[in-house]
Amino acid sequence: MNNNGQLKTMHPVSLYVGILLFFKVARAPLAILAFWGSVMSVQAAIDVYEFKSPQDEARFERFVAELRCPKCQNQNLAGSDSQIAQDLRRELHRMINEGRDDDDIVEFMVNRYGDYVLYKPRLQDSTAMLWFGPLALFCIGFAAVMWIARKRRLAVSTHEPEAIDRSALEAMLKKDNDENSR
Repeated sequence: MNNNGQLKTMHPVSLYVGILLFFKVARAPLAILAFWGSVMSVQAAIDVYEFKSPQDEARFERFVAELRCPKCQNQNLAGSDSQIAQDLRRELHRMINEGRDDDDIVEFMVNRYGDYVLYKPRLQDSTAMLWFGPLALFCIGFAAVMWIARKRRLAVSTHEPEAIDRSALEAMLKKDNDENSR
């Protein structure tokens, strides 16, 4: 404030120079902080599991690709970073190392999380609509298109021009010729 009680305004050039100096000085620490944050987030997303054999590791990879994360929408266990997906990967690792077979693992996951956990749900009464619904809709649509096309084709083929009365036509022509000759 000056002596009159008014606020002093800064010259626009000095304000611009001040902002530039701030960003010149703060650029390096901000870049280091951003880099460190990205390194830490990448490091946190990597899970390392050790298996007894390469076949067990291949089974694990197949399961995490085929099983859906219960929390995430349309994401498998391999692509999800949610806490439940991490827990399921650990549980899956434990069951594979215990020597449980594939059917036991799938049964455990379905009993615990329902059919939603499977990307390819089993064919049973509750999932029949998933398997046969698209085929039924396609057949219904195809039948409707064929019915409409047949109906139009029959309408065109049965449409005959009206019989024209020759005498009425000759009378109209004679009347037109008489009017034009006057």
